[in-house]
Amino acid sequence: MPAYEPSKVEYTIISGHVRIITDQGAQLPAYWAHPDIGGKFPAVGLLHDWWGITAVERRLAHLFAQLGYYVIIPDLFGGQVAQTPAAAMKLVEALGDNAYPWVDTCLRALEYHVRSNRMVAAVGLGMGGSLAFEAALTRSDLEAAVACYGFPQKYLGHFQDARAPILA
Repeated sequence: MPAYEPSKVEYTIISGHVRIITDQGAQLPAYWAHPDIGGKFPAVGLLHDWWGITAVERRLAHLFAQLGYYVIIPDLFGGQVAQTPAAAMKLVEALGDNAYPWVDTCLRALEYHVRSNRMVAAVGLGMGGSLAFEAALTRSDLEAAVACYGFPQKYLGHFQDARAPILA
């Protein structure tokens, strides 16, 4: 059995698609997952790579949910998934300056969600790792930021000002 497959099911997982309302009134699509049990959970904003939300990110969301987290993956590309690096770059370029404000909106939605205990972390893959760095540098209420294959160059010289612990 692969390491990423739990040997036994801890919880039934509820998952699906939601829309998060931004401060400007726009609707940001997202994927969410959480255990089907009562109570409040720590939350994870899972930030996708430049490919978009793939089966990998959805599986990671389910794994975090198995561990007892409420997880939201903001869909920064509106449902589009790149098949080539060139297509991925076009999606990233089309984001412009919207990426971090949308991530911030997602993290705030997690913090104040009725199922959240207000302990929120950001976990990012590739491009999402860079956004996790930005969250650690700008949010005072973030519990932690984890960057898997993020691009730290933009933030070099600023990590000492991080408001949350960073694992990269």
